Amino acid sequence: MIDMIMRARKLSQSQVMDELGLPRLDRSLWMVRRRGTTASPDMPDRLMMWFKANRAVWAKQ
Repeated sequence: MIDMIMRARKLSQSQVMDELGLPRLDRSLWMVRRRGTTASPDMPDRLMMWFKANRAVWAKQ
């Protein structure tokens, strides 16, 4: 779903991190996705808020 939203809105990874309220150079989300590392405890909440804010994008699918 992250990729779908990024493509639809033409967002870079840095822009996603901005919207999540995290530093642009924070690669934790991308490391979790690629390597299965552990995310920070607040990442699921941040992602849920971001998904809700982008509902219009993914609800169309």
